[in-house]
Amino acid sequence: MAMIPSEVNAYFSPQFNPINFPAGILQMPFFHVGNPEYVNYGGIGAVGGHEIGWWTNAMEKAFDEKSQCFVNQYGNFTIKDPNGKDMNLDGQLTLGENLADNGGTKMAFRIWQSRFKSDSNGRKQDQKLQVIRIG
Repeated sequence: MAMIPSEVNAYFSPQFNPINFPAGILQMPFFHVGNPEYVNYGGIGAVGGHEIGWWTNAMEKAFDEKSQCFVNQYGNFTIKDPNGKDMNLDGQLTLGENLADNGGTKMAFRIWQSRFKSDSNGRKQDQKLQVIRIG
């Protein structure tokens, strides 16, 4: 899969085993050297986790049994169409991406937690995860 450096995307190719992050995605809001670590882990870390989350056969079986909750959850998200009418997301259609995004975010958070707990430079005061309230 060819990508240009300015493209804001990433991909993993199981055929050749590369994970690719063009320079375009290594910018705000996904990453900035001046961000607190937790922000960068949440941004570019979640993107990386999204791309490298792979499944065993047992995981695929569990997925088939439990994925309906994701279909239902995302199927309840609404946006306005051009006429102002509410439209629901198709949770089944977006299931693979939704699972990868959630898995990537969870993976990035676990890695950040590990980094935070092992901080030997005493930078923990700058790295406390902030609570963000929406709405």
